[in-house]
Amino acid sequence: MSKNPRFKKGRNLPFTVSCVAWMDLLGYGSMLREAQFDPTSELANDAIIRLKRFQDIISDQANRYMPAVCVNDGAILYRDLSYRSNSVTADFMQRIIDLHTFVNETDQSAGFPGARTILAVGIRMTGINHNWFNETHRLNILDRMKNKEIDAEQAVNEAFYAQSTNGFVSQLQANFAFTKAYLVDSAGSRAGFKGPKLFIDLNLFDSELPEWIQISNIINWKESGIEGSFGMFEDIDKDLAGSLMHRGALDAQEISKRILNNLNEEDPIKRLSKKL
Repeated sequence: MSKNPRFKKGRNLPFTVSCVAWMDLLGYGSMLREAQFDPTSELANDAIIRLKRFQDIISDQANRYMPAVCVNDGAILYRDLSYRSNSVTADFMQRIIDLHTFVNETDQSAGFPGARTILAVGIRMTGINHNWFNETHRLNILDRMKNKEIDAEQAVNEAFYAQSTNGFVSQLQANFAFTKAYLVDSAGSRAGFKGPKLFIDLNLFDSELPEWIQISNIINWKESGIEGSFGMFEDIDKDLAGSLMHRGALDAQEISKRILNNLNEEDPIKRLSKKL
């Protein structure tokens, strides 16, 4: 497990390294087109049932270690990586592998194509936070509780069911892992990312792939100034990965150097910090 002494807990940086998975339910749009976008048709009903099943799985599996946002037939899952340990990298990757496998088993058992998942890594700029509605509403609830206008149960219910006026997720703003995952999924089959497979950004690993994961069909992709190499996931030996302390999976500092393509020059973390 890698450690970097100069990155002490609590240190604030103007950026971090983020890992983002974009999961796309294949064939959903085709189902709607076949139904001629008629919500009363049987084909449209099948598509809606399929979509609900997919979103229920994402909702059930999401947690603090793998937050999720559903966007119709797509799901975005994200996590910031650690500068002090590679265990966060390995943990998030394994969670995505498990989720991808479960979604495809469920969807394909119902006779549908399954989902394609792109797992990408990239720099995310920090300090982009907007929480206007939630903060205003929170203060309003506290103020009314203090004045005994509502009791604790009413306050909890109101906070839980409150509808936000904006859908801002700070972890996805200026997040180039998210951008990369989205562009790769959009490129899809024409760029070699075919079928209901999981494609993993090889920047997550050392130059030599770990022995505990099987990757095939490496695709070198480049578009709109962003590039990366992705491997199609085949299998993982979790027991071996654990016994080796996930040797070969990189932490945030190591990944940032690979992403910024600056291994033999000035430390890219220092360089980027200077610019900001």
